Amino acid sequence: MTEHLDARLSTVEATVNDIRQDTVRLQLDNLINNDPDNIESVLTVARTYFIDMKGDWYMTEKFKTWGREHNVDLSDFTFTHSPTLSQN
Repeated sequence: MTEHLDARLSTVEATVNDIRQDTVRLQLDNLINNDPDNIESVLTVARTYFIDMKGDWYMTEKFKTWGREHNVDLSDFTFTHSPTLSQN
């Protein structure tokens, strides 16, 4: 019984983490699209997404483009999730 509950709990935890990552990705996308000059907010959400959550490559190019357009130093971020995208 305990093994079954542990397995179910692990599944639920994984699902919650996936949903949280999706939500943070949407927040980042929304900020970049609708409030791109709010640099601190974009960076705060991006740190959560890319650094804390080890976010996937989906937002990498969009975020890097935003950084270039707003002259923001993104050197704190590493983008290792898609080998086809450069870090520049």
